[in-house]
Amino acid sequence: MVSNAKRLCQRSLLNDISKWKAILDDDLYQIPTLISMLCCQIIDSKQTSLILKQVNEYFNWQKYKHVKRIYCTTDEQNQQQKIEILLCRSIDTLDKIYPQEFLSKYFHMNNVTTVQIPEKQPLLKWQYEECRKNYWPNLSYRENKYLEQEYSNKKNEINSKEEAIIDMLKQLQTNHAVQSQHCAVVTNSEHEILVATIDYRHEHPLQHCTMIAIDLIAQMSNGGCYHNRKNFLYEFLLSSTVEKPTTNHLCNSYFIYLTHEPCMMCAMALLHSRIAKVYYLETVDYGALGTKYKLHCLKKTNHRFQVYKLQIENEQEQ
Repeated sequence: MVSNAKRLCQRSLLNDISKWKAILDDDLYQIPTLISMLCCQIIDSKQTSLILKQVNEYFNWQKYKHVKRIYCTTDEQNQQQKIEILLCRSIDTLDKIYPQEFLSKYFHMNNVTTVQIPEKQPLLKWQYEECRKNYWPNLSYRENKYLEQEYSNKKNEINSKEEAIIDMLKQLQTNHAVQSQHCAVVTNSEHEILVATIDYRHEHPLQHCTMIAIDLIAQMSNGGCYHNRKNFLYEFLLSSTVEKPTTNHLCNSYFIYLTHEPCMMCAMALLHSRIAKVYYLETVDYGALGTKYKLHCLKKTNHRFQVYKLQIENEQEQ
């Protein structure tokens, strides 16, 4: 489907643009939180199945299902197989969890060690490899191809429809954004443009371009409150019609393109309007979707959405 807006220039504004960079949860850029566990060597490897069954009765392992309790290795001195097992957290006392007879019968109690394991399952392969290499070798891992792709920043190239949208933002800044350079464009999932607007915070402190854009979408369904604000899309149209929203939630499945990272107020408005994706060209010191906060990554919100920032070729990775 072809964008309903005219192309305004031939990549002249995009010469240095590389791709969109996903703004991801900080958890993806660091090792998962580690906890200490007590580890002990089993005396008789033939009893491993029986021991594991009893150990699971004494210390529930459901919370750490991503970690396999048993690790089999070879003793470097006598070249014999040895089996190690995780018994409990280091903050616990073995004697209070396991009967003394059980411990002395099945384990080398003179060689209890402390090891660290990830408290939660690693989300990315690099986290998994680091945890296996430096902490506990026997972990479960299931690749999340979407997260791996977003983390590696692959397949986030800017397409021709997005070039037209970026051009429109630049034209809005040049032609209309006199007081503030903040502008917004809302599209559906096919990149059909629905709304193009500018910032009015110089007239009212709450009328940021994001708030105006959401309100203009609401007006298409006979809602909204900023009826004196203009949808500048009509200046760029090849046709005279604009698709009207058909969803119960305002911006469900829609994308918004912004010249600047939204503030906390606008980010919350985007969350409540059920936006699907947010793209912005520039960061701001008070930004709530990457710079100062990452609102879209909060675990307990009732809606999650994706956020992308324009990545410049010569811009160093942070």
